[in-house]
Amino acid sequence: MAPVVAELVALQGRPDRVRNLCILAHVDHGKTSLTDALISSNGIISSRQAGRLRYMDSRDDEQDRGITMKASAIALVYAPPPSERGAAAPERDLINLVDSPGHVDFGTEVSTAVRLADGAVIVVDAVEGVCVQTHTVLQQVWREKLAPILFINKLDRLITELQLDPEEAYAHLQRIVAQVNAILGGLHAVEHYARADQTMSAPPCTTQGSGAVDAGASGEVVGGGMGDDFEFRPEAGNVVFGSALHGWGFTTADFASLMASRLGVSEVDAGAHLWGQWFFSPKAKAFTRDSSNGKLKPLFAQLVLANVWRAHAAASAPGDEGMDQLSKVIGALKLTVPPTDLKSTDPVARARGVLSAWMPLAPALLRAVRDHVPAAPLGQLARTSRLWDEALLRQSTAVAAAAVGASHPGGDSTHGEAAISAGVAETLSRAEAEALVAARDAVQACDPSSELVVAHVSKMFVNCRGESAVGFARVYSGTLRRGAELWLSPAPGSARGGATPPSSAFGASVAAAAAEAEAGGADGASPATGSGAGPGAQPVRVPAGVVQPLLMMGRDLVAVEEVPAGSLCALGGL
Repeated sequence: MAPVVAELVALQGRPDRVRNLCILAHVDHGKTSLTDALISSNGIISSRQAGRLRYMDSRDDEQDRGITMKASAIALVYAPPPSERGAAAPERDLINLVDSPGHVDFGTEVSTAVRLADGAVIVVDAVEGVCVQTHTVLQQVWREKLAPILFINKLDRLITELQLDPEEAYAHLQRIVAQVNAILGGLHAVEHYARADQTMSAPPCTTQGSGAVDAGASGEVVGGGMGDDFEFRPEAGNVVFGSALHGWGFTTADFASLMASRLGVSEVDAGAHLWGQWFFSPKAKAFTRDSSNGKLKPLFAQLVLANVWRAHAAASAPGDEGMDQLSKVIGALKLTVPPTDLKSTDPVARARGVLSAWMPLAPALLRAVRDHVPAAPLGQLARTSRLWDEALLRQSTAVAAAAVGASHPGGDSTHGEAAISAGVAETLSRAEAEALVAARDAVQACDPSSELVVAHVSKMFVNCRGESAVGFARVYSGTLRRGAELWLSPAPGSARGGATPPSSAFGASVAAAAAEAEAGGADGASPATGSGAGPGAQPVRVPAGVVQPLLMMGRDLVAVEEVPAGSLCALGGL
């Protein structure tokens, strides 16, 4: 059953249960099919329509061309399966999912998605492997320090088109994972040497206030996201295999219990040896890296892929003999398969019915999201240094420190005053500096009860009915309510805010807008900001009673009374 708006709004009020996720890939690698599969798990569309309806492609030209052209979002609920719930009531999570284009011509839409998310699903076609746009989106994920999950899609094509056996398919999948990790390794090396050059060329820091800068400003990720030593490891659960079009998928953890009972080992021990050149010696009853001159098969090929291949072959086999094999598989796995799939004369439909009943894709992927993508508060804490320019934050801290010293004549304010050069004084006013520090602290806290409301409008778009332009936004602090008075800072280089600003400009935007709200006074209304701008940009006042928060549900925008910190939304009235 589809989640009702009241349930989604209630989950928004718990930022620790909110995950903001984008889906990125090369064109035609299966992003929109994957999104359809996840949407169908919430009952919004039928599982039979998933992969064909292209629910998130709401524009006529997207449906006609068969590609995604605009980033769009939808709110989904993940409820753990009964096997994970235990005796207590299950903790449900809100997944704000952003589908983005894969074509290189729509790169700005991808930038919109990554700037609002804390995690990303990288989709790679199992046959085509890593492509040009895959490299590009990995760069963006690395630059924004998102927490990534790798989904190797279209695994069925290795069976039906390439006709690989399990061992050949395993070697092929190993190459794909190694290629993706090699790209991440190259990005880490480039960043490491660039950071080393900056450290060697930078003058010694003498400002006490610079200690307020997060450790993340020097490259370390605090609280979540992608660290320097990150890599995709299937045994860690951050790699998912499957077929989005056919609705099935799995992680190594899904086979760990099967392997443990078969080999007589613990589930944890089994899961740790399911990927890599690991074999199992029946004589020694132990894991080994020695294949005994090729007599032993890698465990992933033997116990994971071989079972998938066997089930697919049984479902695809023609005639009565094929039905007998299929009945044995269904009985052994204790599956409930729709009769229409079993009676179908199309082997693809039968295989889809069996494999999706055995290994449904949505629970496997959403479980990986819950385990590896940080909740909104941790995600914001990890990415604060990406939102604020480090030099600007040092300047604001110095100005604020000088203000404190000046307000206490008996104290020692000489250090703070000496730290403020003439250039800094021209860049930031005292009010802007104090507002920036306060806003940085509020964004780090991700507190819905904060009086300071900070929102980032990443782009403006026209809804599918063409009625009006709305903003695609994330609330970072406080609670944005209907009719609230806002101070909106336009994007640099564009009088109407159409340009997509760099993330580091966000902090300067907050400083200008928050200081303007403080000085201008909005009759007690909470100040808020829009998309980033550089120092000197003039904030624009949006009067009370105009702004309408909207819950983004793909093709539909649902009006709500408020949106708390940590969640994505659309903003009407800007």
